[in-house]
Amino acid sequence: MFATIDNTDPVKGGKFELEGSEDFDFDQSLKVLSETRQQEITTKFKRESDAFYLEAKRSVVATQAKVPYWVGVALIVLGWNEFITVITNPLYLMGLTMVGVPMVAMWYLDMLGLVETVAWKVYDQGSHIAMAKLREVLDKGRDGQNNQRQPQEYPRSSQGKEESGIELNSMDKKSQ
Repeated sequence: MFATIDNTDPVKGGKFELEGSEDFDFDQSLKVLSETRQQEITTKFKRESDAFYLEAKRSVVATQAKVPYWVGVALIVLGWNEFITVITNPLYLMGLTMVGVPMVAMWYLDMLGLVETVAWKVYDQGSHIAMAKLREVLDKGRDGQNNQRQPQEYPRSSQGKEESGIELNSMDKKSQ
C-alpha cells in the first residue's frame, strides 16, 4: 500500500520529475519497500497478531473463575427469608416487578450501558441545578442579613433625656 511514494501533483495532475545523477537515482528513491520486504512484513504481522489474539483468548479463559457451589447454597439459605418477604408482601412484589421486568428487557436488548449513561447525565444535571438553587438561597439569606438593621442602643441620661437633648417618653400608661 505504501511501498512507493506517489509523486503526482493533485492540483495539476502531472508528475514531479527530477533528473537523477550518478550518485542519486530519483525513481529508485521513490520505492520505500521492495516486494519481498512487503511480504516479510505482512507475514510477520499476521504471525504476531495471531499470537497476541491467542494469548489474549487464553488469558480470558484462565482468569474466568468458577463460583464454588457452596456459595450458591449459602445464598439460598441466607436469603430465603428475604425471598419469602418479597413474595408474600404485595408492595415489595409490585416494586420488584416494576423494576425487574424493564431491567430484564434492557438486559436482553443490551441497553444497560445506554441507561447508565443517561442516568449519570440526569444525576449530573440535577446536582448542578440543586447547587445553583442552594447558592441562590444562600445569597438571598446573606443579602437579607445585611439589609436588616440591628436595633441600636442610645445612651440615656439619668433624667430620661438622651444626650442629644431629645426627651424620650415611656409608652406605658402608668407613667403618664
